[in-house]
Amino acid sequence: MDVDGTSPEIYAARIGFIGTLLSTLGDGLQSIGAGIVLQQLENQSILDAQTQSDQSNQLESMQNKLIN
Repeated sequence: MDVDGTSPEIYAARIGFIGTLLSTLGDGLQSIGAGIVLQQLENQSILDAQTQSDQSNQLESMQNKLIN
């Protein structure tokens, strides 16, 4: 027992609890980060599709002008 009456097993359990808590918080932050990245990729994909559609429309318009 320590001076304050706490056994080494209790200290070990506390340290284990704190380690598990920090690990869980880290996992949560990692999940949030992955969600943010996924959202950004989805938004970029939508923007790319819109840009491609706009370019196709412009090309078609120019072709129609050349034909007429």
